[in-house]
Amino acid sequence: MDRIIDYISSNKEWLFSGIGIVLILIIFRPIKSWIVRVISKKQTGSSGEHEERQNIAVNADKDVNFLQKNINNPSEIINSIKNRPPYQQKDATKYYIGLRVHWNGKLSSAYPENKGKISIFLISDEWQNVFVNFEVRESDYPEIKTMHKNTAIELEGTILEVGFDNIKLENVKIL
Repeated sequence: MDRIIDYISSNKEWLFSGIGIVLILIIFRPIKSWIVRVISKKQTGSSGEHEERQNIAVNADKDVNFLQKNINNPSEIINSIKNRPPYQQKDATKYYIGLRVHWNGKLSSAYPENKGKISIFLISDEWQNVFVNFEVRESDYPEIKTMHKNTAIELEGTILEVGFDNIKLENVKIL
């Protein structure tokens, strides 16, 4: 230890000048990178787990690309998610967010919300007990206030959330 201190004190001028600092950084950079990798592995688990998470995301993305062309109703989305391993289900829901859909359903319920909006729930015999819910402005669709239960409704909207048995839409246009 004394040798190191003697070396530093006798070479302090060049050691703490620009050249010395650069040399120290070059020497310690690989050590720092190694330490960061070790800490990162401990926090995220082994590299095998990381690869598994990447595979889940890639597989889910491939499924969504296929389903974007072939989604006929909400139950197909829910069933696709339920058919995944439980560990993947929550992660798979996010791949449907933002997907634009065009569906036909039946009015199940409608009730007033804040700020002049109406919250609507649709069902369909084809949807296997899956609900679709969304909000629209009352002023845009005043006829909803007088619609009877099971009235047919055709809509276009964007998926906002996917739940266990329901799908919430935004930017809905009733056709």
